[in-house]
Amino acid sequence: MAFKRRPRGAVVKKSAKLKKKNFDPSKWYSLIEAARATGVTRQVIADLVRRRRFRTLVSAGKMFVLRSAVENFKPLPKPKIAVTKKK
Repeated sequence: MAFKRRPRGAVVKKSAKLKKKNFDPSKWYSLIEAARATGVTRQVIADLVRRRRFRTLVSAGKMFVLRSAVENFKPLPKPKIAVTKKK
């Protein structure tokens, strides 16, 4: 039999090269800038990021949010309150 023993563990590709992402600062907001643009707090933006409503980029330990996603973001409409008449 001509079987070769395969080493244990994850397969590591040695020829795979990591592409360097281009960071265009005009396309990205920091969390604080996104909060100012939308008129909400930084915590709201962080919560939306956690819910994956915005595309993010982490550079030098700082998180950035895609500017077009922030500008196109429309929150859900407020529910209408039913008015009842008193008899």
